[in-house]
Amino acid sequence: MASISIDADTTIQKVIDPMLSIPLFSLSFPDDKNQSNLYPREAPITESENSAISMLMSQLSSKPENTRIPKITTGSRLAFEIILTSADTFVVNYLPSSDLKADVRTVAGDHAAMSKICADFEAAVPHVANQRQHDLLTQYIESFRTGSLDAYR
Repeated sequence: MASISIDADTTIQKVIDPMLSIPLFSLSFPDDKNQSNLYPREAPITESENSAISMLMSQLSSKPENTRIPKITTGSRLAFEIILTSADTFVVNYLPSSDLKADVRTVAGDHAAMSKICADFEAAVPHVANQRQHDLLTQYIESFRTGSLDAYR
């Protein structure tokens, strides 16, 4: 078809590469085959930075689930934010990490709008049919407020 007209050839050249390209395959540390929203790409995080942050999170008994970790550069100052998906909002600053040579802070409240869901769940608790429903709702409320997936596991 592209050989029929110049317009067709121009159009096919615009779409052929996206049509035939191989998509990123999995969610993982970002590279040429994997993607992740855990590490927003405005300022790419390196594998050594990722390892140091993972070590810090482990020391804090914090899991990477329900987090995003942007790398922020202000002038010559480097910082990482461990953004926690939760309804409750708070900020915790940690001492600069020697492994990272950067400030690290946890910022909770990435999904503060979930507090409305928590309020609706709390209103539903008195109307549950059994203990299992009660437990499930209260565990979801805790999970949504804190960002902890352990609350309902």
